Amino acid sequence: MKKLLVILVLAFVASAQAQVIVTNLSALGNVPMLIVTGNDISNIVAGIDESTNLFTPKEIEVRIGGVYSQKTGDAGVLIAAEKWDLFTPNLGVGIESVQSGQDQAAEFAYVSYRKLLGNTSGALFLGGGYDELNKKMMGVVGLRLEHRFSKHVGAWTSIGYGLEAHSTNGRGMLTGAGVSYAF
Repeated sequence: MKKLLVILVLAFVASAQAQVIVTNLSALGNVPMLIVTGNDISNIVAGIDESTNLFTPKEIEVRIGGVYSQKTGDAGVLIAAEKWDLFTPNLGVGIESVQSGQDQAAEFAYVSYRKLLGNTSGALFLGGGYDELNKKMMGVVGLRLEHRFSKHVGAWTSIGYGLEAHSTNGRGMLTGAGVSYAF
């Protein structure tokens, strides 16, 4: 059941990111494209070792990567920090900052809960902050999948939604990916 859940999340994130790639590269003409196949997802799932836990209790995790807003077409660099196991196992708090070009795009704080699957974890997060581009308060909700290669180094991908009341230029669906370091 755990692997089925991971497969579904990977397929959903891969399809969302593939749509983003197709949308952004279609204007460039004849560009080779990265396509994620079912075989790629099977290889990732086969690499999940449920007998090995590479996540340390009370760790602090720093993430860096890219994020893309499907609704607006804005892309940016994401920097985040999380502290895990506050008050209860697998409950964490985090902060994220997104910079788009030379401009600060957004910053927000969130609460997250993660489910450990050996060397992989799935996390649900919910929070709020400020959209600097629209000058409005925003909410965020999403899912993140992280695969650890060691106790310190991992790769992550996420899908979420940026919520803004009464905004015609809200963020909408957000996808992201990057690397993480835990200590």
